[in-house]
Amino acid sequence: MTAEMLDAVPDLLAQRIAALREYKGSLLLTHGPAEAPEGVLLALRRPTGALFRVVAFQVQPGPRRQAVAASLAEQLLAAARREEVFLLRAAAADAALLDADLLPLLGLPPLALPYTETWLGNVSASPRQHVPLYRQTTRFTCGPASLLMSFGVLGQPCSERREEIALWREASSIAGLTGPGGCDPFGLALAAQARGYAPRVLTSTSRAMLLERVDTDEKRELIEFVQTDFRLRTEEARIPIEQRDFTVAELAAPVAAGGVALLLIDQFLTHGRHTPHWIVLHHHQDDWFLVNDPWTEPGRMEGPADAEHLPIRTATLEDMAWFGEPAYRAAVILPIQPG
Repeated sequence: MTAEMLDAVPDLLAQRIAALREYKGSLLLTHGPAEAPEGVLLALRRPTGALFRVVAFQVQPGPRRQAVAASLAEQLLAAARREEVFLLRAAAADAALLDADLLPLLGLPPLALPYTETWLGNVSASPRQHVPLYRQTTRFTCGPASLLMSFGVLGQPCSERREEIALWREASSIAGLTGPGGCDPFGLALAAQARGYAPRVLTSTSRAMLLERVDTDEKRELIEFVQTDFRLRTEEARIPIEQRDFTVAELAAPVAAGGVALLLIDQFLTHGRHTPHWIVLHHHQDDWFLVNDPWTEPGRMEGPADAEHLPIRTATLEDMAWFGEPAYRAAVILPIQPG
């Protein structure tokens, strides 16, 4: 979009377009001349997700309004088919940028908190358990936040920061590249077991993990020491550990049975940076999972509509679920019933 067009649209819409247009996955559709666009539709998609969030949909009043809106709606639906996106959402937080009377052209029901949605084509989610999104409050507590969401699925809802930080203190590898460190699967499994659950750990490596996130030998030695102790304690606690090159597809069975899986991924494909990160897989259907991601990107103005019940194809998760050099993967499975 040109500066001329930004000057021609309302200030709030211009600000949102300027903030999001450079992000991979943003889609800006316009109708009419640059100096006086008749309509604008802005959608945002995480590159790894099969979901478009409609951020803005506005059309100037007049006799051509419905035709212009219908054209923009069809362009978005065509883009969804082309990019194999099968879920649309509109967030109540974006209400000021959405002409409510135009949402039905996309098949979207009236806005509701936190968002409204519609499934496209022949895809529809079978009845699913509600997994409330808990957004991590620090850059290093994705693992504890994922555990909190898992506990919510399995009958022990909790959304307090005190518990998030308490879990981190129990499961942390201590050190990171620029500050406190994240959590390995063994620390998370021990924390889950301490709260009455029966976790199972899958890992492809016997080496300490997350060493890529430290920049001194002292930090590296500390992480190796802590994780060695976590693994020993996991074995002593008789928590099952399977060390092999497992596939993400294997997680479908325990998830379909009503359990959840915490999966370690690299954020590069989603947010363009190599960072280890834990997410929650809580529903499986056909060739995709529904995922809760505790991280929402501030610059993309992400919220629950972007990170809660997010459909991601199994093949995409297979690519995401490798981290490090040499690459390794890890998961923590929690069955539906506490142990």
